[in-house]
Amino acid sequence: MVKTIADIPESYKHPVHVVINDLEFDVVARNIIMLLIALVVEDPKEAAECIVHLWYSALLRESDMTILRRRIRPLIADVCNKSTNKPSASLLGKTWTFGKRSLRVVLSKSAWNRLVCFLDPVSGLTVEKAHQIRTRVTMSEHRKDRLERSIFASKPFHRVALVKFREEGLLLPFGAPRSDFTVPNP
Repeated sequence: MVKTIADIPESYKHPVHVVINDLEFDVVARNIIMLLIALVVEDPKEAAECIVHLWYSALLRESDMTILRRRIRPLIADVCNKSTNKPSASLLGKTWTFGKRSLRVVLSKSAWNRLVCFLDPVSGLTVEKAHQIRTRVTMSEHRKDRLERSIFASKPFHRVALVKFREEGLLLPFGAPRSDFTVPNP
């Protein structure tokens, strides 16, 4: 869907309406946050890198967290602050406009309150603890056969990259510096 919208030619001047929905709130929250990043961050390369790491990486750069804390969180917190007296199940809609583009989100009040929490650092979660939690799943000895089956058909150099990603949780080119990734992905 994103690729389709990104490939709409500049000459197309008609409105495009897209509805994205999912039963899993984690997926909905991630999609809303990624769309807001794409709309708020002026530099497309910076926005794309932030979105990729938010989606795939276990750790984020401080610059990614700055975008989430200072640019995205206030947009969502504003909706939460304006709805404090509403019932938890009431549906609340918000439309943000960025130039000629806009994003409308309709969620229950309780979902808005959950959404804003996705942007807060997890209390007590250190880089080391985040790494332990992740590798307990991705590199579990009890699931070694699953890892080996998933990389069996890959080319040898792809296997190395896939295992490295599973071990460290950073979606980066092989050999790229990892020192900027210092904050657990909330």
